[in-house]
Amino acid sequence: MKIKEVETKTHLSSKTIRFYEDKGLITIQRDQSGYRHYTDENVKELLTIKVYRQCGLSLQEIKDVQKGKIMLDDLLYQKISEYDKKDFELSEQKDFCLNVIRAQGEYEELYEEIEIKESDDYNELVDLVVGAHQKSLSIQILQTFVFLGPILSFFFYYHENQVKRLMWCFVISLFSVMFMTLSWKNFLNHYKFHKETILQGLKHTLSILLILIFVLASTLGIFILLTTIQQKIYLQGTVYLFTQSGWITGITIVIVVSIIAILCLSQYAIHFDFHDYDDYIVIANWIRKHIYLWMCMIIIVFYAFITNTSTVSESQITYYSFFHPQGYSYDYNQIDKVECGFYGKSSFFGHDKGDFYYHVTLKDGRVIALDDNQTLPQYEDETYSELVVFDNQVMKNHVKKISSLDNQEYALYDQEYIDRFLSIIENK
Repeated sequence: MKIKEVETKTHLSSKTIRFYEDKGLITIQRDQSGYRHYTDENVKELLTIKVYRQCGLSLQEIKDVQKGKIMLDDLLYQKISEYDKKDFELSEQKDFCLNVIRAQGEYEELYEEIEIKESDDYNELVDLVVGAHQKSLSIQILQTFVFLGPILSFFFYYHENQVKRLMWCFVISLFSVMFMTLSWKNFLNHYKFHKETILQGLKHTLSILLILIFVLASTLGIFILLTTIQQKIYLQGTVYLFTQSGWITGITIVIVVSIIAILCLSQYAIHFDFHDYDDYIVIANWIRKHIYLWMCMIIIVFYAFITNTSTVSESQITYYSFFHPQGYSYDYNQIDKVECGFYGKSSFFGHDKGDFYYHVTLKDGRVIALDDNQTLPQYEDETYSELVVFDNQVMKNHVKKISSLDNQEYALYDQEYIDRFLSIIENK
C-alpha cells in the first residue's frame, strides 16, 4: 500500500513514518523501481510504536525492546515507578502502561483508545476538565486570606487578653496553617500546568480585590441610604433612641452582597474569559432572566429593613414592623419587665458571646431588644449613655428588672462602655 493509505490508518504524518524508518524502528520493503511498499505488518508496527510512545518510551527504548535488549514489561514497570514519584498529571500514562502490560501484545483496543485521544473533541473535553481543576493565582491568594482569618483572630484575642477564647482559636489557627500550607503546596505543584502567567494571575487578583472593594463600598452606601430613609421617617419629635432588627439586617446584607458580587464577578469573567468564574456567569444569567423577580425581592427586603425598627422617646416606646409600618406605641407604665446582662453564647446574625443585651418585655407579651442601638447625634460623644437615660426613666416606674453580671469577662467593649453596662445592670 502507498504511504497515503498508511497515514490514514495510523494517523501519522509521512514525515513521522519516514523518521521512524530512518531510525530503524520499522523496515519498509521496496519494489523493483525502488518505491516503498507498506504492508499490514508495517501498519501494526507503527501503531505499536504509537502505543509505546503513549507510555512515555523514548525511541531508543523502543528500539531496545524490539531488539530484545530489555523486556517490555520490565521497562514499563520502571516507567510506572517513575510516574509514581512525579505529579499526578502523569497518572494517565501510568494507567496506560499497565494496560499495555495486561494486553500482552494484543493492542487493538489500545489503538482505538489512542485514536480517540487524538481526536479534537477529546482534547477539547480534556482541556475543559483539566482547566476546571486548575486553580488560578487569584483564587489561591483570596483563599489564603480566608485561612488567615482565624490566625489574625488569635492574635486579636491575645492582645485583648481573652484567655478563654485563645484555646479554641489556637486549635482552629493550627488547622488553618495546615490547610493553607497544603493548599499552597498543591497549587505550586500544579500551577505549571495552568495557562495563565504569574503576571496574569496578579492582574486577576488585583481585579477581584477592586471588585470586592466596590462590593463593600456599594453595600455600605446602600445601608447608609436605607438608614437615612429610616431616620427621616421615624425619628420625629423627641426620639432619642432607636434600634434595628438584627436578623433582617443580616438577611439584607447577604442578599445585597451576593447580588452585587455575582453580577460584578460575572462581568469580570466574561471580560477576561476566566473559567474559574463560570458558575458566577450561570447564576448571573439566571438573575438577568428573572430580573423582575429579583427586583421585587429586593424591594421587599429593603422595605422590611426600613420598617423593622423600634424608637424610644421621653414618654413612650414605638414598635414598627413589616405589617404595621405605622407602629404600636406603648407608655412606660406598659412595660412588664426588663432583662439585661451579657450573652453567654453567640448567634449567627444576632450577637457574639459577651455582647450586652437589654430586652424590654411589654404587658401584651411583645419583647423589644434595645441593645443594638443606632447612636443619634446628641449622644455621639457618649455612646450607650442614651440607654442609661432610658433605664433610669424605666426604673422610676418600679419595673421589675432581671439582670446578671455573668459572662462579662467575654465582653470586648472599651472599659467606659462596660462601666455604663454595669451601672445599668446594678440599677434596680
